[in-house]
Amino acid sequence: MQLQFVPTAEGYYDFVHNKYFYQYKDQIGNVRLTYYKDDAGNAAIDRATDYYPFGLEFGGGGLNTTTTLSPKYFYTFQGQEKQEETGWNSFKWRNYDPSTGRFFNIDPLAEDYAYQSPYNFSENAVVNARELEGLEKVLIFGSRAAAAGAAAPVSPRTGVYTELKRHTQNSLRFWAGAADTNYNIIRASSMVGIALANRVLNSEGESKESDSKVSNNEEKKKTTLEKNRSKGKQTESEVTEELKNEFPEDEVLTQVTGKFKDGKTTVFDNVIVNKETGKVKETNETKSGNARLSKPQTRYRKGESVELTGKNAGTAKGQTINPNTIPDRVTRR
Repeated sequence: MQLQFVPTAEGYYDFVHNKYFYQYKDQIGNVRLTYYKDDAGNAAIDRATDYYPFGLEFGGGGLNTTTTLSPKYFYTFQGQEKQEETGWNSFKWRNYDPSTGRFFNIDPLAEDYAYQSPYNFSENAVVNARELEGLEKVLIFGSRAAAAGAAAPVSPRTGVYTELKRHTQNSLRFWAGAADTNYNIIRASSMVGIALANRVLNSEGESKESDSKVSNNEEKKKTTLEKNRSKGKQTESEVTEELKNEFPEDEVLTQVTGKFKDGKTTVFDNVIVNKETGKVKETNETKSGNARLSKPQTRYRKGESVELTGKNAGTAKGQTINPNTIPDRVTRR
């Protein structure tokens, strides 16, 4: 099997055609324009792609790869692979359908983000943030910009749209100014891009002034969630050790998944199993501060049975448990 291409920071090298393909990307990493040097030494456009806000391709030949020299390159949307058969995008943890703007699979971190849908994409922030491997959004303007590989941090007094406009214009002007007579196509595309940036991103009114406040609020909320998550993990570890001391003759399992009859799941912080019989003796859920039980956790404690699944279930895998027959505790610290 022949190696077809190797990606780089500026594009990718195609071994089949022995050509280097350059890419122009927007602020969230979507490939908008792919071009290469033809036999005459001129810039030739290989593929142009436009996107709706949630990633669905349209226009610019984006859905038609029959004229491109490299039709098997499917890493155009936020650097993720597009499945040729379905049009879905394969993120590390979940598959994404840009036609609906939703993931197919439930968010692995759903219990930490109970205030929003477990299927939404990038927490519905698709202009000033990008999706992190199918787990959560990462702001491209703000303190986490470096981690997202995007533009420089935003000043606390600068609005999102103002900063987006500045970075877009500067990038487009660079390519337009660097182009000579051999790059008229790219120059024309760049000048059109500048005009669109001026028109679309030059928002007026109170929304601009409030952008920095919204960004700061999101940062504070995110910081609080991260602190609570860290504190919760520490508390869970402490309670696990206490349970091991309380049940020295038994096995104390952690993070065990239980599946309801409808296929939905919940996770037990601890499951105590009798080593001799292999049967579940008790379950535990640890909560720190004022943290509340998630919907699946509450559902189980209202009396619904679950089947223990996954590698963490150990010898208890396959057992069906119910809080009416198996003692259950909620430990608060």
